[in-house]
Amino acid sequence: MPSVVHIDTSRTWRGGQLQVFLLHRELLRLGVESRLLVRRGGALHLRCEDSAVLVEPVPVLRMWHPPSVLAVWRKTLRSQIVHAHDSHAVALAAAARSVNPHLAVVGHRRVAYRPIGAFARRWKFRHVDRWIAVSSEIAEMLRGEGVDELRIVPSAVDIEDLQRQAADDSADRLRSEFGIGNGSPVVGLIGALAPQKGHEALIRAAPSILAAVPDTVFLFVGEGRLRRRLQGRVRQLGIEGAFRFTGFRRDALSLMGLCSVIAAPSLDGEGSSAVIKEAMMLGRPVVASDLPGNIEVLEGAGVAIPVSDVAPLADAIVTLLQNSKCRPEFGAIHRDRCRKWFPCTMAAGVLGAYDGLGRSVATVSETI
Repeated sequence: MPSVVHIDTSRTWRGGQLQVFLLHRELLRLGVESRLLVRRGGALHLRCEDSAVLVEPVPVLRMWHPPSVLAVWRKTLRSQIVHAHDSHAVALAAAARSVNPHLAVVGHRRVAYRPIGAFARRWKFRHVDRWIAVSSEIAEMLRGEGVDELRIVPSAVDIEDLQRQAADDSADRLRSEFGIGNGSPVVGLIGALAPQKGHEALIRAAPSILAAVPDTVFLFVGEGRLRRRLQGRVRQLGIEGAFRFTGFRRDALSLMGLCSVIAAPSLDGEGSSAVIKEAMMLGRPVVASDLPGNIEVLEGAGVAIPVSDVAPLADAIVTLLQNSKCRPEFGAIHRDRCRKWFPCTMAAGVLGAYDGLGRSVATVSETI
């Protein structure tokens, strides 16, 4: 069984940090010697501590930062595999291997963007022994960069958190907290307030949706640098009364449970949307942009609309809001497809990707 050190250098909590948390927790449960290096005081550090998951915080984790390199080198001395979950982590893993040549480096790619700069791409790909891609689109991007050693392992959904929050009878409290009437339909967009998530497209679609279903409430769950801009745009359109900006919420899945429809109008970069998967597992209909990663997750369920095309986005949401009978059908379709997104399935795929880099992991994979 291999000894693995995971590195995630992010300060904030997004979809990638959830995946690192789920993977590390599942590997520990399987008896794998899995260690996780994170930024001290960062969101992933705090989440692990809150959940009683073993974690090793480091004061600073930054690319080309000598104390960071030294810390990673010391913590990987007796390990076989270092699993890098972001660009800075890849650089730190490569530096550790320069003085610890038996280390194998695994890179995990969750977004469809090409790494910026030809030199950076060549350097990064040269120092990774095997890549894990969360979707076919990302795998094709990596192959286009000359990567041969790669595996596709879809990202997972936090089943335990989903079940816990789904069982939480908090709908009335949450509706009261955000001033949402009991009969008002809710359109949710869950994700960081970042340009690629498509919040502005939904805001532009909102007047048409409100014209057809006047009591609709739009719930933006997440935080980010676009918050003031998006709130200003809503005010310019005179529809601020229909919007709720919740900020970052640990109970995002409970808020998702309030929603009649989940919108995922991402513009680019989506690898394998956890939000779409969570919505499907909760039986909520999804309207998503037709990015390859989204299409791969939906597999014909939900509604796919052209990227940045506001009219189809509005039409699809209105159709679902006005035809409540079709919404349970979407839910039944979704739930039948969700087993492949269990954390144990992701862990088995990652262990398969480790195979050949350290000692055999076949016996562990067979227990899943």
